[in-house]
Amino acid sequence: MAPIQTQQKDNIHIIKLPETVDNVTAKQLEIQFQGWANLPSQIHLLDCSDVQNIDTAFYRPLSLFQKALKDAGKQLTSAKLNPKILKQVTADGMVSVFNPIKPKT
Repeated sequence: MAPIQTQQKDNIHIIKLPETVDNVTAKQLEIQFQGWANLPSQIHLLDCSDVQNIDTAFYRPLSLFQKALKDAGKQLTSAKLNPKILKQVTADGMVSVFNPIKPKT
């Protein structure tokens, strides 16, 4: 499995999610989330542009990451969710955790 790509841009920590976020990726991210929560970045952005599949195993670690950020006065948001993934996270009650940026129309 390829490592998760991240980038720091101004005060934003960008996390580029892979095409498939399965239970193995979820475990890898769970470990990395612990360190990322301590970064000075105020905004952590999930770049979902490549994501085609998200396993529900990802929801718990992501929820814990979002809570840790919120408790520290930081924010988690996501961008570029395709319609299928947006529909899934909405149906699964996770849209508030993903906190997607609305595309400009």
